[in-house]
This record gives sequence, C-alpha cells and structure tokens, in this order.
Amino acid sequence: LLERSLLPSMRTRLCAILSQNVLLIGLCFYDLGHYETARAYFQRAREAANEGNTYTLQALTWGWDSLAWSYSAASEKRYEYALQSALQANHWASLEADDAVQCWAQANLAEVYAHLNRKDECLTTLAALRKRNGYASGDFYYIHQFNDSLLDGYQGECLQQLYLPGRPDTRPLLDDAEHILQQALSASHGTATCSAFYTVDMARVQARKGEVGVACEYGKQTIEMFPSYPSASLQQRLVSLRLLLEPYK
Repeated sequence: LLERSLLPSMRTRLCAILSQNVLLIGLCFYDLGHYETARAYFQRAREAANEGNTYTLQALTWGWDSLAWSYSAASEKRYEYALQSALQANHWASLEADDAVQCWAQANLAEVYAHLNRKDECLTTLAALRKRNGYASGDFYYIHQFNDSLLDGYQGECLQQLYLPGRPDTRPLLDDAEHILQQALSASHGTATCSAFYTVDMARVQARKGEVGVACEYGKQTIEMFPSYPSASLQQRLVSLRLLLEPYK
C-alpha cells in the first residue's frame, strides 16, 4: 500500500500505524529474550515513525531499544549502548506533549545511570520525575504502561543498583529501596506482570541486605508467578537473585 501514490496526510497516518505495529512485534521478541531481533524491529519501527512525523513513537522505539541493550548480557558495553538509546528517547519525547512517555523515558534513563553507577545523575532524574504528573495518561499507555506504581518499581531497582557492598554509607539506599518496593507491591492499580518484577526486586534487596530467609520467600513467590508471566527479563532477574544468594550456600 505504501508503494502506491498517496496523499501526504494519508501516507503519514499509515506510517504511524505501521510503526506501532512493528514496535509491538519487536516487543514480542523482547519478551522472549531475543533482544537483537527486537532491536532490529525497533529500528524498522523508528524508520516508519520518522516517515510518519511522530516524535513520540520515535521516543518509544529508542526507549525499548535502550531496555533491550540493558538486558543483552552478551555485550560488554550494553549499558553504554543503552545510555545512548535512552538519551535519544528523552530527546524525541521532549518534542511532543505526551507527559507519560516523557516520564517513562526519564525513568529508563535513571535506571541506566544506576547500572553505570552515575549516582548523582540517577538520583537527580528520579527526583525530577517525582515532581511530575500524567504518569498514566496519553495515547500510548498500552505500549509503556507507565504509572506511579511503575515509577516506584524503577526507583526500587535504581536504589539497589547504587548500593555498593563494602560501602556502609550506601546501606541506607537498600532501606529506601525496600520501602519504595513495598509501596509498589501494595498499589491496587499495578499489573500482575509488574508485581512479579517488584517481588523479585524485593528479593534481590533482601539478598543484598543479608536477609536470606526473606529473600528466598520473595524468590519463591516470583517462581510461582513465572509460569503465568514467562518474561525473559524476569527470568534474568531471578538469575541475578540466585547469584546474590550464592555466597550463603
């Protein structure tokens, strides 16, 4: 259809629709853990979004590209690549007035900063997010599903990543992470999939604190949830939990 001669307005609209559909295909591969294939689809979705003059869709494709890099364990520079994509996502999100996508892009950026141990930039980004509204608004909520509960999840993940073993001054970050994740787990509007992530993240916080029994209990709950939400990224978090518990065998 796009090979035919079309009115500019019709072509723009069709390209925007195509971008959304290709992005969703990429997300299917992302959930399966096929991150390289997912990034290829995100690239195609980005090209269609460019033709469709849709900055928000470009932001979404860059944001998911960043997440795909973050989980690509085979790449030694995954977080550097993730940072490049996250910065692109924030740039494109800033060009259109979709507050939810802007917040989601900033939360992704904060998480990358945490993995790179760029503490000040991570905490500054999170603090700015806490002052904003519109988390669950916008036309693309079905793609990012960002709300205040998910922000709690992002913050809990960031804070525990910033904790450094052997550095007692970073220990309070684990207490803050535990508090914020408990808040996320108690939220009535969180999705079941997100709850599984909050649960395993709580297990990882407890493992980092040395609370082995509590960590195992949260880990057990996550494993019981896993068959209903078999996400590759959730599985990677479970592997991370196992590694954290390894010294206590």
